[in-house]
Order: sequence, then structure tokens, then C-alpha cells
Amino acid sequence: MDLLEINNTNSSEQDYIQSIRELLNQTDISYQGTDKFEERNVYLIKAAPKKEGMMMGMHFGMWVDSENWMPLKMETFDKNNTLLSSIEYRDIKFNTGIPDSEFEFKIPEGATVTTRELPAPPKKITLEEAKKEVNFSLISPTYLPDEYVFESATVFKYDKMEIVSLTYQKGSQMLQLSEKVKDDTNQAPDFGDVEKVSINGAEGKIMSGFGEGKMLTWNIGNLELVLSGQLSKEEMIKIAGSIK
Repeated sequence: MDLLEINNTNSSEQDYIQSIRELLNQTDISYQGTDKFEERNVYLIKAAPKKEGMMMGMHFGMWVDSENWMPLKMETFDKNNTLLSSIEYRDIKFNTGIPDSEFEFKIPEGATVTTRELPAPPKKITLEEAKKEVNFSLISPTYLPDEYVFESATVFKYDKMEIVSLTYQKGSQMLQLSEKVKDDTNQAPDFGDVEKVSINGAEGKIMSGFGEGKMLTWNIGNLELVLSGQLSKEEMIKIAGSIK
């Protein structure tokens, strides 16, 4: 039996800290008062984008336990203040007396242990640099809406997986195109309102229903592409059709 052990606890801690840092960089956090949830005292927190167009205008409400600092309820709204999702944690118990030893992992007898470092966070690079980083032919759109320009590329690698993300920007508005070699064993699920469309004769899916943001997925040869942004369906299809 093979066992994969990632012997780098600091990496996961850094990833968590980075996610909090990104939230603080992109949103303004404000204290809204106190409330009760599940008979517990909670702080009401609001997180709203710092700039228009960031995070597709989404903002968040959080009910944070005043004793343990755990989020007990989270709501996500679009730019028009329409509720998109609500998550609640009920029947909550803290420190119920389970000993720490219950959470200690013991390597089974006869297992083979390998140690791997977590991949470093991707860095922003140029399009030409990205083309040299991956083992597939990177493609890009020949058509972009007015004032959109290439901003940067990022390459993510883990094991045999390679994903390239191209970012195009118009002021604070962003358009992203991700590309990777198609993997039929690990397909992402559909979400939101799904409509089938044709991209140069190939079947694509455009997903919407989350504010003004849309996501278009389709394949070109052995590549799987995902285009996301705050554009009309017609513009999304036009951009995708220019990628060959």
C-alpha cells in the first residue's frame, strides 16, 4: 500500500494566512453589531469589495462566534443585494472532551511513505514565458472587447497537471481564460443556469445566475478551456470563437 504524506505543515498555514490576506486586500471589513445564533453570542461582520468591479460586486455577511471566533453563518450577495447562498452551522458543540490522541495519524504497518512539498503559489508572468512553461500549445483570443488588454499569465503545476490562467483587464474589470489538458476522469460539475452553445462547431456550456458573472466552458482538441467574466453571452461566445 502506498501512502502520500505531505510533511510541510507550514505550507498549509501559509495558504490559510494568504487566503485571509487576500480577503482583506479585496474587501473592506466592517463591524455591524451583535446578535444571537443557535443560542450563542455572535458578532455581525460585513465584507464588501474595495473597488467597483472587484469580485463581481459580491459582498458577504458573517455571523462569528464571540467566544471561539468561528463563523457560524455566512451569506453571499451579488452587486444588486440578491442573496446567492447561505451557509449555517447548527447543533454546534465546542471542546466536547475528545482527546487529542484521536486525531493522531499512525502510519499502517508495511506502508511506503513518500514526502512531497506543496507547489509554490503561481507567479504572474508574460504570455511568452507561460508558453515555455507548459507541455501543451497555449492559445489565446484574437478578439477582445474594447479596452480589454492582456494583464498577466499564471501557471499552476502539480504532479502531471498543468493549468494556465490568462488575465485580461479593462480598468477594474477582469476577464480570465484558463487552459489545461482535458481530463475525463476529473470533470468539474455544472452550476447555476446552464445553456448549451456552439463554439466553432464544438459544444460549449455557458453558466450564469451569479450576478453579472458568466463562465463558458468548451474543448479545442485535447484542451479544456474556461472563460469567465462580466460580459454578455454574445461577447463571451465571440471571444471563444476567436481562440483557435
